[in-house]
Amino acid sequence: MKLVDSLYEDQTGWGMDDFYQIARNLNRLFNYKDRKSQEIESLDLSKMSVITKTIMAAILMGREDIFSKFPNLQELRDVKPLSERLNLTEVPLNFHTGFIYYNIGW
Repeated sequence: MKLVDSLYEDQTGWGMDDFYQIARNLNRLFNYKDRKSQEIESLDLSKMSVITKTIMAAILMGREDIFSKFPNLQELRDVKPLSERLNLTEVPLNFHTGFIYYNIGW
């Protein structure tokens, strides 16, 4: 399954491993933004879950290069932290300010 397809799935019943995979793939996508720009431009935030958008916002916190290149991601600037902590691994290491801010343990 392609990453983009999984972003729009019904995530009811998803667990830590499922969201970890989404976060890992999104991280790769945004790190290869120059080679993946068409895929990033096609992202439709209106069809994504709150959790997926929050993971994206956490990954992109402080990444003005991406926000300036992809106007379709501007909505992520308004995403609020999750009310309940989402751990993506059993022993999360909070090494990234974005994940700490958005209440995600990776």
